[in-house]
Amino acid sequence: MASKAPTKPAVAGDDIVQVLALLAACALALALGFVLAMVLPGAAALRAPWGERWRALVQVHGQTMVLGWAGLFILGMAGRLIPRFSSMPLQRPYLLRVALFLIAGGVVLRALTQPLADATPARILLFASGLLVLGGAICFAIPGLLTLSRPLRERRQFAYIAAAGMLWLVVAAALIVRSLAQVLANGGMVVSLADDTPILYAEFFGFLLGFVIAVTLRSVPVLYRWPTPRALPWVSLGLLQVGTFAIVGAALAGDGPGGAWWLACMGDVLLGGGLLAAAGCMGVWRKPERLRANVRMIGLMLRSAYGWAVAAAILLFYGAARGFSDHLPPPDYIDDAVRHIIGIGIVSMLILGMAYMVGHMFAEERANDPRLALRVRTYHVLLSTAAFFRAGAALLEPAGAPLWRYWLMSAAGVCAFIAVAWFTYRLVWGLRHHYVPPIAGSVESG
Repeated sequence: MASKAPTKPAVAGDDIVQVLALLAACALALALGFVLAMVLPGAAALRAPWGERWRALVQVHGQTMVLGWAGLFILGMAGRLIPRFSSMPLQRPYLLRVALFLIAGGVVLRALTQPLADATPARILLFASGLLVLGGAICFAIPGLLTLSRPLRERRQFAYIAAAGMLWLVVAAALIVRSLAQVLANGGMVVSLADDTPILYAEFFGFLLGFVIAVTLRSVPVLYRWPTPRALPWVSLGLLQVGTFAIVGAALAGDGPGGAWWLACMGDVLLGGGLLAAAGCMGVWRKPERLRANVRMIGLMLRSAYGWAVAAAILLFYGAARGFSDHLPPPDYIDDAVRHIIGIGIVSMLILGMAYMVGHMFAEERANDPRLALRVRTYHVLLSTAAFFRAGAALLEPAGAPLWRYWLMSAAGVCAFIAVAWFTYRLVWGLRHHYVPPIAGSVESG
């Protein structure tokens, strides 16, 4: 009887947590995040008397999009890509499942309780939602860092950027717990601006940018046949990390002439430089020669995402210049525009683009659907329009045009909702229609 050869553990299997994370991300975005993005600006334009609940729902929208949409999607894709990039199986995979349920549970619990947090029981549950997110962030970071141990030892650049993103998620979650503890102690339903601002900086510049840059650095330059200068990713990593530390630290120190305004301005300069260095690593201005002709349109989304990164860098430089001139932190409306460029133009664009490029649920569409290019172009137009409208609405603030601003915000939400809804439909369709590759050497008759 022949002996059975030992089987090698799969480096990246199709764990159910990957699919659940992607579906949960889309569900939270469509049922909550983008709905609030459409409704809240309209309510403000119509001067609806929502009082403090309007601001509470704005914060629910923000955390739903960062942790629910982008965060869970990153969690699902990380479970598939990090093992492949590290050439080793996912370590402690059960923790990734725990992280999914804790983060999703924390987002949902916050959405249910923050608008009602003028009552003490709701405030207690609101604080509990922060603890769930912190537990989920830790459970995400542990398997991620363990799986990255080999490339970290080998000093591979993408691994350091991804590891920094995981650690910033834990920092952001700890800041969320801190802010919700203040709400629990002081009453009310809104996190103060002083407590909310460092959370957003840690989430956008530390966590989200860390992950999307790490994943694209590992794959995109190859597609464009771009020999990334060896020092440039380290420059990007250093500038982004020091810049994020500076801007989070300045936000924690307080605003105003007596605060660390100069540190906030310097942080914007460093972050802008880090984004430009990251864009220079990718080579997206070249022809995507390594992408097959039938999926080459996906390269348009990758190119556009890093075009938006350059736009965000320019705005960061402008905000820093205004801050240095006025001896104040960079204007809030500049930060608002930059965050939405990152969230829509960079992160959401790359989420859809990379999912279409490597996701197994889109394999059938990549192989056999001639309408793929039209769909990708439509996603690109909708997300680009959403980013342009939302950033433009923020930049209109000093012009004193509130109604125009709010309706542009709502229109941006509509565009993004349509893009993600269509993407979700195609994702579910792909999960139901598994791709069967043709048999090697077979020839179709006729």
